[in-house]
Amino acid sequence: MFSQVGINTSNPQGTFHVDGAKDNPSTGVPAVSQQVNDFVMTSTGNAGIGAVTPTNKLEIVSGTAGTSGLKLTNLTAAGYLGTDPSGNIINVNSASVGVSVTKQSLAPATNAVVMTSQNGLYSFRYSSNATGGFWQFKYNGSGSRDISTFVIKFLSPTAYTVTTGIGTLTPTGGSFGWYNISGGTAVTTANELNRFRIYDITDGTTYRFEGNLKNVGSPAVLNEAMIVEQF
Repeated sequence: MFSQVGINTSNPQGTFHVDGAKDNPSTGVPAVSQQVNDFVMTSTGNAGIGAVTPTNKLEIVSGTAGTSGLKLTNLTAAGYLGTDPSGNIINVNSASVGVSVTKQSLAPATNAVVMTSQNGLYSFRYSSNATGGFWQFKYNGSGSRDISTFVIKFLSPTAYTVTTGIGTLTPTGGSFGWYNISGGTAVTTANELNRFRIYDITDGTTYRFEGNLKNVGSPAVLNEAMIVEQF
């Protein structure tokens, strides 16, 4: 016996089709809103949850923008996912993964513009809406963190300064505030690029942060751009 099997539907869209809410039409392809509660297995072995024409071995359509529809109950708070030698999905220690990049495109300079590293542990910002401010960082975790920095400030294509710094980020009143990045100095001009190599001595993670100020438009408005690479 060869046939398609439909449960709660007389109009199966694959070899095996379950219409969870029993709301599909008797003919034609179900609407996207009707597919959300469906499960389909196709003749090619693809499975669709919320999708009646899955294009891979497993395709999930949650019906909610920005939500995958996949929940890993026993793998919570995983900053990074990877695979073990057998191909199983596991939580990977953020201090041992490769490079990740987060960036903030040009926007009017203000301390309200905040960029956070991929692992969520550090946030960065410029402290002012004018020159004379500082590039700052904040630790978002708990407990003190020892860090060391190497700083290059490019004042022009041929003029630059190099400094280093060390420090300990310590919570005050149970939380961390904003700190000027150790070794950094006030930004004296627009179009100045500041590059920081920040080494977290506590967990061995390295962050390379770049902050750039640039006058944009007429009349000129001071803009900022940021990028952080996490190693």
